[in-house]
Amino acid sequence: MVLLSSNRLEDVPKDAVILTEGEALRLQWEEVDEYRGEQKLWSLRHGASLLGCLSAATGIYINHHYRSRLRLGKYGAFSTYLPIVVLPALVTTAYHKTFIQSAIILRQEPCPLCVQIRASFFQTCCGLVYPAALAPVASYMFAVRQFTYRLPPFSKPKELFAVYRKMTKPLSMFFSIALAIHVITAMALTQREILEFHGLEQETLTKTNLG
Repeated sequence: MVLLSSNRLEDVPKDAVILTEGEALRLQWEEVDEYRGEQKLWSLRHGASLLGCLSAATGIYINHHYRSRLRLGKYGAFSTYLPIVVLPALVTTAYHKTFIQSAIILRQEPCPLCVQIRASFFQTCCGLVYPAALAPVASYMFAVRQFTYRLPPFSKPKELFAVYRKMTKPLSMFFSIALAIHVITAMALTQREILEFHGLEQETLTKTNLG
């Protein structure tokens, strides 16, 4: 199937089948799923899941760091890992598939670099910034509740910030490396997805012309 987009009815070929955006997206995904050749469309099929796994791995490392520093052990493990590890992984995967890959497949964004920047920005926010902000807060709450570590109360922000800075300082290098990995991975995967779908379109168009 060759997908053509037009805002004017007179530009639509007479033998064309008019589809809604949702129908066109569904048909395009069916074509991607049914295509024989795993390597040629690897990023389109698995890119979103890979970015989700990257977010999960980052969340695990950050959450484990603060939990170990505050000596939490098994206290509140599920309550911290769920929002800091599982949620970012699911949201990252869903966002990339819904807003990035869909924009590529429907050719909604004429600027490939803009799509890459949007993908890397959300990946960084959801996969790195969100866990880095939530993990210390969640660990602090459980440490205060379970008395595992002596911490200043919220009424003493200067002392509290000093403790936070002391615990976060060892993560400085990790944050820099993780930022680079998230940005580069998201942009590289998005670029590959664009090229893969362009190749699929060219192959489909060639088969249509030959037929």
